[in-house]
Amino acid sequence: VNVQGDEPLVEPSAIDASARLLLSHPTADIATLSTPLPAALLLDPSKVKVVCGPPLHSEGLLPVSRGAAGPSGGGAERVGGEGATCRRALFFSRAPIGVDRQTLASLLLRGGGAADPNPGAPNPGPNPGECAAQQHVGLYAFRPPSLQRFVELPPSRLEALEQLEQMRALEAGMA
Repeated sequence: VNVQGDEPLVEPSAIDASARLLLSHPTADIATLSTPLPAALLLDPSKVKVVCGPPLHSEGLLPVSRGAAGPSGGGAERVGGEGATCRRALFFSRAPIGVDRQTLASLLLRGGGAADPNPGAPNPGPNPGECAAQQHVGLYAFRPPSLQRFVELPPSRLEALEQLEQMRALEAGMA
C-alpha cells in the first residue's frame, strides 16, 4: 500500500478498505479510494478528481471505493465504510471533470464556488444516481507483480499532462 505524502492523516480503515478491494477483485492490479467532492473544490487543481464507471460486481480496472462519508477532520478521510461502492476508475484529473456544462459554467462565473450557498455539498452531477466527479484519496494498493510492472512502465502522455501517476496505469490497461 502506498499512501501519498499529502495524505499523512489517512485513516487506517482506508488502508484496510483498499486491501479489501484487491481481495474481493482477484483480477484487479491496483485499488484506490475516493470521497464525495464538494462542488466548491471542483476548480481546485490541488484536488485530484476521479470519474468512475458503474458499480462493479466482480472485477475491473483500478477499482475505486467511493466512501459514503466525507472529511472527518484534520485532513483525514473516512472512506470505504458503510455505503461504499466499488467502481472502475475511468479518468483522473486536476481539472474539473464529471460535471455538466451548466454547473461548470456557473462555478466559473462565480469564481470557483465562493458564492455557492452550499459549498460543502457533494456534487452529484446532472443525475444523482450516476457516478460524477469524486475527490481522489492519495492511496494505492498494488499486488506485488502489478507494482513491479507499474514501476517499469515509462511515464505516459496523460501522466505528463495531468501530473498524475495513476494515469500511467490506466493508459497501460492495468486491470
